[in-house]
Amino acid sequence: MTDSRWLSGRKEIAEYIGVTGRSVTRLWKKYRDFPVKVVDGKFTVNTADLDVWMRKRSHLCAHCGQEVVIAAP
Repeated sequence: MTDSRWLSGRKEIAEYIGVTGRSVTRLWKKYRDFPVKVVDGKFTVNTADLDVWMRKRSHLCAHCGQEVVIAAP
């Protein structure tokens, strides 16, 4: 079982998933199933929920939303 914790703020979430704070906002606006919630004006998410979402969306570019094709070695 994965240890989960709460992330608070765009910067902390962005660092966790390897994107910019602005990309977190874009993902939140674009994907209705993005698990980030706004609580008292601050982005908040549980890492376990975010990990599940990232695995589900791993074929999409986090920056632009375009499909990413990973070539076999």
